[in-house]
Amino acid sequence: MKHKIFGIDKIEELDSLKKSFRIRIHLKYPNYKDLLNLRPSERIKVIRQRKRDRFKEFTSTIEKEFNRIGSKIDPSGLEINCSKTEVLKYNRDKRIENISILVSEENADIVVESIELYYAVVTRFAIQIENRTKGLQDYEDRILMIKAKSGEEAEQKLKKGFKSYEKPYLNPLGELVRWKFEEFVDWFETSYDSLEDMLNDKEEGIEIFSRLKSRRINKERSWIIKNEH
Repeated sequence: MKHKIFGIDKIEELDSLKKSFRIRIHLKYPNYKDLLNLRPSERIKVIRQRKRDRFKEFTSTIEKEFNRIGSKIDPSGLEINCSKTEVLKYNRDKRIENISILVSEENADIVVESIELYYAVVTRFAIQIENRTKGLQDYEDRILMIKAKSGEEAEQKLKKGFKSYEKPYLNPLGELVRWKFEEFVDWFETSYDSLEDMLNDKEEGIEIFSRLKSRRINKERSWIIKNEH
């Protein structure tokens, strides 16, 4: 069974941690399908109540201090110190969406090394032809995958390999051409920390990039749900 603990590749890596360490537990989002006949404002009231009920139920058996994640009205999880045995128990709990390892209790001021995930980075290269100063210029947007601790680190890692890609060559007309790095357009953090997990994710496909944009709504783009209120 694939574990749901962020910060480690394999369960065995828990053995390398301190006796007690700090984690964040994110509870699963409640089911909402039975609420679709309600108005949106009424749905969110019920969802928040279900989140409060789940949070109360989950924390009722915890006998140590913890910090709530989210507000009192809309809780989404908790932050708590625990042992390896407790983490393994939480990993099997079906009410939990995921667990993040944060800091060691014995070194509360030292943050555990950031998780390395795969990032999809959109890079733009201008296709420059010698002495061309007018007209249209082609450019390429490349999406590159690299493992890093942040989007910024992913960009810095990729920069090191651009020199070989920018190496000039002669086109069929004998003109000197180079694909010159211009800018990082965007980056996207995937949920994968290993190629094995990425290639084994056959149910939903592999999401390597996502960008949110806005556009004007028309009839073809609308989603109309006729509910009886």
